Amino acid sequence: DLKYSTDSIIAYVEGKTENYLSEIRLRCKDGKYKWILARGKIVERDSEGKPLRIAGTQADIQSIKDKEGDIHLSQQKFSNAFKHSGIGKALVSPEGKWIEVNNALCDFLGYSEDELKNMSFQDLTHPEDLDKDMLYVKQMLNKEIETYQMEKRYIHKNKNYVWALLTVSLVWNIDGTPRFFISQIQDISEVKKLIIDLEAKNLQLVTTTLDLQQKLKQLEEFNRIVAHNIRGPAGNIKILLNEYNESQDANEKAQYIEYL
Repeated sequence: DLKYSTDSIIAYVEGKTENYLSEIRLRCKDGKYKWILARGKIVERDSEGKPLRIAGTQADIQSIKDKEGDIHLSQQKFSNAFKHSGIGKALVSPEGKWIEVNNALCDFLGYSEDELKNMSFQDLTHPEDLDKDMLYVKQMLNKEIETYQMEKRYIHKNKNYVWALLTVSLVWNIDGTPRFFISQIQDISEVKKLIIDLEAKNLQLVTTTLDLQQKLKQLEEFNRIVAHNIRGPAGNIKILLNEYNESQDANEKAQYIEYL
């Protein structure tokens, strides 16, 4: 920081800047460096107006720099997680405009980043899902809920509908006004397709089961009719056989055989 600090002082002394103010690192007795905010002001000049003496202060701002470092690290983590996530992510204005979008979301919807930033989420939401989505948005803006999650359909650039699991939270400004929504948009189109196919097969299975139950009822009715129709002749045959077995007369037996 030496050249920066020296140049700043010279610029102030030469009248190129209105004041001397710089953030620099000073080496402490233990050899470590500490951030300070250096301020200076010319307090005495000679008869020709040239500076003779500067009075200054040096304020310890190490804790502020530490917090700035933490904030920068946090921002970098968020930025990396946002940009390189395999799930679609976006920052959306309270009015619904796309502020920032990642590559996964662009791939999911088929639009470029610039194209999306000229649109709103309302433009790309299936009409049947829009009212439910907007109700959640209203509840969040009214601070009735802190987050919401829903399954919804988006309109792809090719005009097809794609399914997504949407998770939304809201970031607020210090003054209590809404700043932007953080939206996570996970592609569940394949899962929904499997569920729809499974529901169709289940419906077909139910229909087949009902058909089989009807056929079983018909078969039971047929068996009842057959049993009823056979019962009479079978009884007659049994009687004739008993008479035949008990008879000792050959002519009677021949007659029973004829009856049979």
